[in-house]
Parts: sequence; structure tokens; C-alpha cells
Amino acid sequence: MPQKRKLKSFSLFELLIYISILSIVLISLSNFFWPIKKSFLYSSALLELERNLNSALSVISYNIRQAESINSCSGSDLDLKMSNASIDPTVFSLNNGVIYIKQNGESQYSLTGNKIYVDSLSFEEIINPSPAKPSVKIVISAHYIGPGRKVSELQRTVQSVVGLR
Repeated sequence: MPQKRKLKSFSLFELLIYISILSIVLISLSNFFWPIKKSFLYSSALLELERNLNSALSVISYNIRQAESINSCSGSDLDLKMSNASIDPTVFSLNNGVIYIKQNGESQYSLTGNKIYVDSLSFEEIINPSPAKPSVKIVISAHYIGPGRKVSELQRTVQSVVGLR
């Protein structure tokens, strides 16, 4: 009579214990990595907000330095007379939370990204004593409006004073 081979296998009870242990380990790991992911998302959003604000401030500052004079400066609008006729006039404005630049009357383009909402943009002309040219004080306040973020959670304000050359 042939001998029967005994097959080794897991019992249902052993399988439930292994699954329980694996579940506990995976839950522990997810609880460990969740704060890291949350911190990464916060840092990324903050970086995007600050890059947008600094980029917009740099473009505005560059154009003010290149301008011959200021045509008008009121609230959130700045109109510059440029020495280069192909970009004269250069106008900065705020519309629906986006900073726009318009040069030579052509179509305008945005200086800020779609995840950034600009709360306020203000320009103030500063008259310097003669023979110095005027300066412009720029203040930009914005917040991040990406997914899952509260309005007040990520908010920044940048300001600068730039003189015409």
C-alpha cells in the first residue's frame, strides 16, 4: 500500500494571525508617514506661494527700474512710461486675485500662478528730493488656494521700494 504524503499548509487560524500582525504593522507605518507627507505638502505650498510672490515682485521691480517716468500710480494700478517704444506703456494691475502686466497696449499676461490668490496689490509713488527720480513702494499680499488648504493657513505679504533710474 502506497504511503500518503502529508501536505503542509496554513490553517485558517494561522492565516488570520499573520493578516492581523501585517495590518498592525501597516497601520503603524501609515501613522508614522502621514505627518511627514502633511509637512511636505505644507512646505511645497509655502514654497510655491513665496516663489510666485518673489517672481511677481522681481518683474515689477525690473520694469520700474527700466522706466523713464511714472504715468500714473493709483491703488493697485501702475502705469509706466518706458524708454523702449515696443513696451511703452507698461501697466501692472490686479484683477480677480491675479497680477497682470500689459505692455504696449497688447494682450496682458499674468504674473502669478493659478494656485495663488492675490488679496491686495498696492503701489505708492514716493517723490524724492530733486534731482533724484521718484520711487515706488510695492506691497503684495496673497494666499495659497491649492486643494485642501484653508484661506488663512498660508498667507504672505512682500514689499519693496524701487527707484526709477
